[in-house]
Amino acid sequence: MGQKKQIEQTAVTSYKVFKQTFDTELKKTAEGFVKIGYLLKVARDTEVLKESGYQTVTEFAAAEYGLTKDVVSRYIAINDRYSENGYSEHLQNKYLEYGVAKLAEMLTLPDSIVESLSPQLTRTEIQEIKKEVKEEEQISDIEVMLEPRADYQNTNDLLEKAMYQYCHDERIIYLSLSKALNQEGEIIENLLDVLAPSGFDVKMIRVPGTGKLMLSIGQENGIEVLNIRTNEKASYEWQQFILFLKTFCPDFQNAKAHWENIYGETFEEQKEEIPEPKKAMDKQTSTTKEVTAVTPTVGTVHETGKGKLVTDTLGPITQTIENDTQLQENNTENTKVAPVQPEEQLPGQKNIEDYPQYLPDSQAKEKEEFEEKEKPVPKEIPQNAPDTVIKPKLYKKGEPREAITHYIKCSAMFFEDAAAGRKNFELRINDRDYRVGDILHMTEHKDGHNTGRFIEQEIIYMLEEFNGLKEDYCILGTKSITGIEQE
Repeated sequence: MGQKKQIEQTAVTSYKVFKQTFDTELKKTAEGFVKIGYLLKVARDTEVLKESGYQTVTEFAAAEYGLTKDVVSRYIAINDRYSENGYSEHLQNKYLEYGVAKLAEMLTLPDSIVESLSPQLTRTEIQEIKKEVKEEEQISDIEVMLEPRADYQNTNDLLEKAMYQYCHDERIIYLSLSKALNQEGEIIENLLDVLAPSGFDVKMIRVPGTGKLMLSIGQENGIEVLNIRTNEKASYEWQQFILFLKTFCPDFQNAKAHWENIYGETFEEQKEEIPEPKKAMDKQTSTTKEVTAVTPTVGTVHETGKGKLVTDTLGPITQTIENDTQLQENNTENTKVAPVQPEEQLPGQKNIEDYPQYLPDSQAKEKEEFEEKEKPVPKEIPQNAPDTVIKPKLYKKGEPREAITHYIKCSAMFFEDAAAGRKNFELRINDRDYRVGDILHMTEHKDGHNTGRFIEQEIIYMLEEFNGLKEDYCILGTKSITGIEQE
């Protein structure tokens, strides 16, 4: 009880003071990481280690402090990216608000994207942005060129491209924006409540034929749109954004009719309720993050010739609901700078992880061998396993066989067009011996899950080894055999 009373007396008196204190300590931690990276670079680039007997900075760090080569690389990479002039013991001012966990997450992001982020984002939100960027990087330029484009995308303005696609995919947002324009109070605050309740948010919007657009919405900085494929960027003041919205969604009473006129589709009712615009910043203070007490694990204890030392301070610092400040040592995808060697692939196969939007989830772990004269797999999908699809046996190229059925994924953004015959082609890596006459059993996948809907198409034409196509890619001409069916 005495300890609890002492804590109550010495700790902060409100969440606001607590948060400021916590942020201050995180800044110190980030500055400490930058300085450690600087010292390691000095040891690497000068002869300061000459009298120590150590040949390299990694040998020194491992022997004296138990730091692995990867951890040393990360310290140095953080200094390269975030220190003043890229070689200093001081953190750049624009990164002071982030904290070391977020800075480590941002290491692998391009500068154009990092410049459009804000310290108000959580670590989890930054991880989601990284995931979106990685997904877009796995789509080739020729695939983007072949994507069908909607009539409402006949504009070169990045803001219009982003908002037209966003409100098509999230139609309830269209109604909410229309309502916010006609709501009492400050229009900017009303719009923030719809698009960025915390005062800043990022929307990743994929526009067929263009690629993924990053829409950044900030109370202070206005609106920014970045094409992450081309690095084309455009910035807009709030008044410019409001003028656009007043022509895009002018009348809440007839908003559904306006939406149908823009997109040429029926506005289907959705169960979600339209959020009532409120004061955006008021909501921010009322939805505070709950802090969970955990045992601090700032580093790892190592036995050295000089006694016990706590090192490897890239471990967790504390833990919140959104893990804003947790930086896990084992999260190699998000934190390691040293490249990870890919698994050995079979001859003629690409790395499956490069094409997750097309290939079954389970294939990333499979290693199948070509077998002589195998019979095709029966056309059936296991029950009660909506995310599992069967891949037919592979044949050697040119080996005689009967027509077979290929069970493949189809992204939800293309499924309706493929089912309606508007998209009568498939751009695929030919790792499964596609042939004219084969059947494509295409299951619709959305957010990584099988929706249960499928269509079947026959391959009627094949284009391979053509100028402009990557090696091992093919374009399949298709015709529909069935309409949309439910598994």
